[in-house]
Amino acid sequence: MKCFFKRPPETQKALGDTLAAGLSDTHQDVHDRALFYYRLLQYSPNVAERVVNPPKQAVSVFADTQSSEIKDRIFDEFNSLSVVYQKPSYMFTDKEHRGPFEYSEDLTGLTEDPENVISAQRYQENDNDLLLSTSDKEDNGTRASNGSSTSTYNAPSDLISPSLISSQAPAETSLVNTGGTYSSQSNFSLDDLLGLSVTEAPALPQPTLALNSKPVLDPGTFQRKWGQLALALSQECSLSPQGAVALMNPQSLIRHMQSNHIQCIASGGQPPNYKFFFYAQKDGAAAFFLVECIVNTASAKAQLKIKADDGTAAEAFSSLFQSALSKFGLS
Repeated sequence: MKCFFKRPPETQKALGDTLAAGLSDTHQDVHDRALFYYRLLQYSPNVAERVVNPPKQAVSVFADTQSSEIKDRIFDEFNSLSVVYQKPSYMFTDKEHRGPFEYSEDLTGLTEDPENVISAQRYQENDNDLLLSTSDKEDNGTRASNGSSTSTYNAPSDLISPSLISSQAPAETSLVNTGGTYSSQSNFSLDDLLGLSVTEAPALPQPTLALNSKPVLDPGTFQRKWGQLALALSQECSLSPQGAVALMNPQSLIRHMQSNHIQCIASGGQPPNYKFFFYAQKDGAAAFFLVECIVNTASAKAQLKIKADDGTAAEAFSSLFQSALSKFGLS
């Protein structure tokens, strides 16, 4: 068929003989395929060409280059409406229907086996959000100003027409403050419950602690230090709504913290709960800071446990860490 559309005069007879042989074949699949092609050509050669030989799109992501954690997340979304809404299922599923996620204090208690724990150095730059098709990613910047968008589905090139299927994205509700009768605290609580944009929290004081831009700490030493050091601080902080959405791809948080000289040595979890182990080193000293960060994207909250070789600098490091975390997803 494809040769026929490239060079019709030379291949017309060969195609006719092939279709005739297929129609007389006793195998049902071969017979049906030949009959389908014959009727398609009989209807319109132009339509048949669009069905059989549509434009091909370059493959940007290969399965063997994706981490096992990314693959598991994709398969977890197969029995959901994630592709329709272009969002992970936890963002449109009621809380009571979400599965529980248990954490342990030990680094080896993550949801993956220790040998499969993903270190920051092994993350690949091309692990993007795989719920979007290639055409969705390319057309991401061309959305209409009214907030609607279209998604493209490319049918199998040998059977189905590559016509575009347009779908109206669910409109997002915006809350408008129409009066001054509500206090700022009540508005903040309502916005937070609805998951809408909230007023920015007061900026944290500028941290004075300087960190080593290239700290080195192997997983064995990290785990030994984590077991030996006492807990310096235990705090809860908030993520911006943009940051909670950006955590659809946990690797983006790891890269963001690396840009602030805070490295990730291990991570794990499934939506909406993620667990990260970070470390940083005080500039000009051998003192390390170790962080266990448990993030719940549904509530946009992060639980922090900080241990430090230099306990006197733990407060300053906590301020620096929270400052970096508060900026995640805003740039």
